[in-house]
Amino acid sequence: MNFVKQVILYAAVLAATIGAGRSGPTPTIMHQTPVYTEPKVTIKIEAGAEFTIALDSNPTTGYSWNFAEKLDPEILTLVDSRFQPPETRLKGAGGKQFWTFRALKEGRSEIALKYFRSWEKDVPPAREADFTVIVEEISER
Repeated sequence: MNFVKQVILYAAVLAATIGAGRSGPTPTIMHQTPVYTEPKVTIKIEAGAEFTIALDSNPTTGYSWNFAEKLDPEILTLVDSRFQPPETRLKGAGGKQFWTFRALKEGRSEIALKYFRSWEKDVPPAREADFTVIVEEISER
């Protein structure tokens, strides 16, 4: 048997041995929320459900995304906000900013975001993203 086949066989046996010895609880599957990246698309979601907005972001430039207006607390609540760095190690490369929201009750709301440098006064945002959210009653299944 040549060297490459021996390495592949060894790796397969090792992987099977490690997997067979696993104990403990079965890993849970993460609940996935719908992700929206285009402000032009109206977000339609059922009350009680969560959704995520993802936008390109590069904090190394001094720019950051912030809410341009407060959320309507009757309709939406912010559940989580996080930045995902780029997969590359290149300095100055951008990543993604994620916001996860929960729809609270039926209605219509706007999520207005602006991308700007906080120390630059009287300068318009470099980018803006406005999302329309329509929260619908939970449908009978």
